[in-house]
Amino acid sequence: MNDTQNIEVLLLEDVELIRAGFRAILEKSMPTVNIHEAASYEQAVNILSSVNIDFAFLDIELKHPTNGLLRTDLLSDKKNDSDKTGLDVLNYIRSNELNVRSIMLSFHEDKELIMKCLDEGASGYIVKTINDKNVLQEALETVLQKNRVFLPLSIVAKENKPLLTNKLEDFHITPKEKEILYYICIGDLYKVIAGKMNPAISEGTARDYGASLYKKFKVKNKGQLIVRIAQLGIDIPKPKSDDRNQDE
Repeated sequence: MNDTQNIEVLLLEDVELIRAGFRAILEKSMPTVNIHEAASYEQAVNILSSVNIDFAFLDIELKHPTNGLLRTDLLSDKKNDSDKTGLDVLNYIRSNELNVRSIMLSFHEDKELIMKCLDEGASGYIVKTINDKNVLQEALETVLQKNRVFLPLSIVAKENKPLLTNKLEDFHITPKEKEILYYICIGDLYKVIAGKMNPAISEGTARDYGASLYKKFKVKNKGQLIVRIAQLGIDIPKPKSDDRNQDE
C-alpha cells in the first residue's frame, strides 16, 4: 500500500463519542478511506475476518478510562475473555499473519506500555489526549508512505541519546539486514519476517539478523530498535520481496 487512498481502515474504539470524532476527522482529511467501526474485541475480529483491512487504529483499553483497566492490567498477559483489549486484537492480527498495519490508541503516555506495543508488532502509538486533528492523517502517511513507526515526540526524545549520524549506510548493515530492518519497522514478528525473505529463512536466523542490528544501532531489543530508527528519521527502503509477498 503506497498511499492513503482507497484503503480499508478498522477503527476500534469503545467510547462512541470518541469513535465518532475520530471517524469525522478521518472522513474530512481522507475522504477516500473506507472506515469500519468496532467497539469491542469481538466486533474487531469479525471485521478482520471478513474484510481485507489495510490499516487499524486500535484502542488499547476498550473500557472507559475512569472505570476501565488499569495500566498494570494492560501490561499483563493474564486477562479474562471479557477484558480483551486492543493489544489482544493486535495479537490476533499478528498470530494470523494478516497484512495489517496497526496504530494503538491510549490515554496512557507510558514508555513501558508503548514499548510493549512495539514489541508485539504495532506500527505506532497515539495518545488520545493530543489535541491535533491532523494526527490520524499524519500517522497513516508516516506508516504507509515513509515506512516508519508513528510515536509521541516525548517517547522518541526520551529514548537513547542520538547517534552521530542518520545515514543508513554509516551503520554498515548488509543487504539482508536492511531487508530485515524494513520488516521490523513495519511491525512484523520474526516468524513472519522469516517467511517473507527470498529465499525464506528460519525464524532463528531472522532473530540472529535482528541481534546483529541491535548491536549496530546500540540498542537491546526490537522495540528500542524501532524507536531508534524513528529518532534518527531514517527511511528504510522497501525491499522487492515485499511487493512479491503482497502479490501472492
